[in-house]
Amino acid sequence: DWRDTRLLLDDGVPRDRVAPQRSRWCDLSSPDGGLCVLDHPGNPAHPVPFYAACRAAPGAAYGDAWANTLFPSFLWDGPRRLRRQDPLRLRYRVVVHDGPWDGERAEDAWTRYAGGGTA
Repeated sequence: DWRDTRLLLDDGVPRDRVAPQRSRWCDLSSPDGGLCVLDHPGNPAHPVPFYAACRAAPGAAYGDAWANTLFPSFLWDGPRRLRRQDPLRLRYRVVVHDGPWDGERAEDAWTRYAGGGTA
């Protein structure tokens, strides 16, 4: 029953769904808490396109229920070719937090993460 959620990207505009929107981070918050996914600047396709939704529309796959989803979608724009010997390294940090976060708080967490500090 995680209700009254909203998405927030690094442009500061609250949304209820994103498909795709490039951002350094994406926060999914409710009045009680939330989580913020931070995209590392060394990742392929940084800033990553996020695919996220706070609630499915009536008649959609989830019916009229709440469906909170959040995916960094680094393959949104198509496949990536890799040579067998080349590793695919993806780095994301998920910060679980109390109460809703605003853009300043999420940006601070991303800056500390991207700079090598702790978020």
